[in-house]
This record gives sequence, C-alpha cells and structure tokens, in this order.
Amino acid sequence: MSAVRTTTLHLVVVVAALLVILLVPFSAGVQDRVWRVWFDAAHLPAFALLTVVALAEITRARLPRTPVSLGLIAAVPLIEWLQGFSGRDPSWSDALWGWGGIAVGWVVVLAIHANGKRRLALALAATSIIVISLMRPVSVWRDHVVLLAAYPVLVGFDTRWVESRWHIQGLVVVEEDGGWWAQVTGEDAYPGLFLVDLPHDWRGVAAVVLDVAYEGTADSPVLWWRMDDLPGNPPYAERFQRAMALTGGRQVMRIERASFELAGNGRAMALERILAAGLFLTGARPGDRLWVHRIEVIPGVVAPISP
Repeated sequence: MSAVRTTTLHLVVVVAALLVILLVPFSAGVQDRVWRVWFDAAHLPAFALLTVVALAEITRARLPRTPVSLGLIAAVPLIEWLQGFSGRDPSWSDALWGWGGIAVGWVVVLAIHANGKRRLALALAATSIIVISLMRPVSVWRDHVVLLAAYPVLVGFDTRWVESRWHIQGLVVVEEDGGWWAQVTGEDAYPGLFLVDLPHDWRGVAAVVLDVAYEGTADSPVLWWRMDDLPGNPPYAERFQRAMALTGGRQVMRIERASFELAGNGRAMALERILAAGLFLTGARPGDRLWVHRIEVIPGVVAPISP
C-alpha cells in the first residue's frame, strides 16, 4: 500500500473515532452538567490529537501541511453545526476550544522537532493550555460531589456555584449580603429555574419539599413546581405541575408522591426516568426576587398507584 493510501486510511480511522466522541447524542442518563462539561472539554484534546496525528501522517507521506491545517480549522464549526442534529447544543465557545486544540496540536508537533530550551518551552505551553481547559470540568465535578454529599437536599442558593446548578430563563442571579437571589428580568413570560444535577429515578421518593422566600411588588405571584418524564417541552397535560401562591417572606410547600406520580391528564408518570424538574413563576414583575433555601426529597418506599 502506498504512503498516501496508508496516510489516508489512518486519518479516516482517527477522524471517525473523534466524530463518535464529539457527535455522540446525550441520552436521558447523561443530561447532567458533569457529563456535559466533560464532553465539551473533549473538544480541545480531541482536536489536538487529530492535529498531531494528521501532521505526522502527512509529513511521513511528504504531503503539504497547509491544506490539512485549513481543513481542520474549517472542520471545527462544521462539527458544531452537526452536533445540533445529535441532541447537543452547538456553541461558539466549543468552537474556540476546538481551534485551541488545533493550536495545541501544532505546538506539540513543533516541540517534537525542536531542541533544548525551545522544546521545553513549547511542551510547557501545550501542557498549560490543556490544564487550563480542564479547570472548569474539575471544578464542576467537585461541586457535583458536594451536592451528592448533601442528598436528600437536591439544591439551594447556598454557594457561588448557584448559577451553574440551574438552567435559568428569564431570571438573573444577584448577590446581596453574602446571599444569592434569582431576580426577574421581564424577558420571559415564565421565568424559571430547572435543576441541572437532577436524580432521574424518583421511585424511592415519598415527597418533595420546597423551601423558598419571595420579595416583590406583584399582586398575586405564583410559584410552580414542574416535573417532566417526556423529552423536550411536553404540553401541560403530559407533565406534573403544582402551584404555590406567594405571599411574601419565607414559605414551605410539601408535595406528596400521590400527587407527582400523576401527570395533568391522569397518566402515571414514569418516575424511573424523570428528565427535568424545577421551578417557574407566573404573575411576577421585573425586579421581583426568589430565594431558594432548599429543594429536598423525602426518601421512602411507597407503592405506586395502579395504572
């Protein structure tokens, strides 16, 4: 087999393997932020590896480097676009990490062919970039461990990590006197907070407790607890929702399993695969604020209702 054909075969195998990593769809079991942040962080080492292998192969086959390098640069936004069809969220930040990976790959190749202090400097530069790219995934994993240790308390506004623990819409997190509040912006008709580190199996949960405080000028604000067992944004009848009128100050609401095991249309919820859960507001005004002391589940083995 000729050198060109061997090079092409090697590149096809490497590209196929990396595409599997970068385009793998997120299933119900990998919706949490730890999985997502590590998958996103894979852009830099993946493209660094691809660049090193590609440059090594084309050098061995005595082919020009420039077309391959330009192809790699163009492949980054193309892969981000393709991710939109696999259930993942394309973003320019991921593209930047991909281009950073190409730069790291070039630095590694230059280091291999350098000597003395120049090789050391290039190797340290590549290592530093990779370490920096892993800082956020490691920090998110550490916070995930903190949340696991706090179970059965799922989440609360108790640390600087409050923003990363929720999918936030129509709200902005503000800090005041060492605490955090979710403030209504007025940009969304249903401002809400949905848990990111969400346990998906609720079959052993007997109740869920919401402990919140509300400050605002709205006449009749309402806080809703919502649970989905279907993907996407299911209609009202296909999800569970429970309302709590907000009167100002701190309030606690306990929702029993007998309630949340039924969707709005009376269908039995698939408690073994709860895909989303969180809070949203109706009737709130811009500037109104919500503070979540805790969302806690009460463990207990409760027999499910008959379908």
